[in-house]
Formats: sequence, C-alpha cells, structure tokens
Amino acid sequence: MGKTKKSKGHRKPKASGVNPKVEAASTSSSATPMLATGEEVVVHQGHAISSLDPSDVAELVVDLWRLKKRMDTEGVSERLATSFERVEDRLSRLGLAWDSMEGMLYDTNLKVRVVDHEHDQGALTIHQCITPAVFFKERLVRQGEIITKGDAETK
Repeated sequence: MGKTKKSKGHRKPKASGVNPKVEAASTSSSATPMLATGEEVVVHQGHAISSLDPSDVAELVVDLWRLKKRMDTEGVSERLATSFERVEDRLSRLGLAWDSMEGMLYDTNLKVRVVDHEHDQGALTIHQCITPAVFFKERLVRQGEIITKGDAETK
C-alpha cells in the first residue's frame, strides 16, 4: 500500500464540533481568548462563539417579539407554537428577555420612550407597545417605545 497524502487546506474538525482555530484560541494562556483575526472569543456552555453586538441581539429579540405578536393574532399550528416556546426558553437561558409593559400604569421612572399619547379619561396607562424593552441578565439593553392612554394629569 502507498502513502496517503494529507490535504493541507482542509483539517477534519475535532469530535467536539468546535472549530479547531477557535478551540486553540480559547485554550490559549491569555485572559481573553482571541481568534487569529484578533476577534474576541466568547465561550458559552462549552461552545465558543464570536462576540456579538448588543444592538444586533436587541434587534433580534424585537423581531422575535413582533413574530410572537403576529402568531398570537393570526394563530398558528401547535407545532409552530411549541417551536417558538423553545426559542423563548433558549433566549431566557441566555439571559435575554423582553417586556412590552402593555396594560401597566405609566410611570415617568419607567425606561421607555413615549412616542404618542391618546387622551382619555382615567388613569394613565401603557396602551400599546411599539417595541418592547429588551433586557440582558436583567439589565436594560434597549429602551421600549410605547403609546400611553389616559389623563396625563392623573397618576
């Protein structure tokens, strides 16, 4: 039998499924693991991922909230609803959450931006959510946008 040639450009990934370059970078002696490109590596539950832009993550959460609103309004199959619940559970395990605050009494201390107000008698409430507040590990990463309704003088 002859010698088998090794391909120089292709390396078989290790059994862990982690890219060898990332795995090597994540086990280096520096305090913050880095890729060869200089990009920081984040290790979450044993999986190495690149750093994510918090504003991109917040946009993703808002998009998922909008999808959930449509699903609730238009109705979906039980399988799709179950799949979406799994996505929500995964977001929660990652420390991500959203809050529309609809129906709550409005308070000037809330971390929301009022984009419109409907005058009405009664208590000042959050009538409609335009975009939810987004939280990462219970810290606000994106302010919600709301429409209030009620008497602005009544609190």
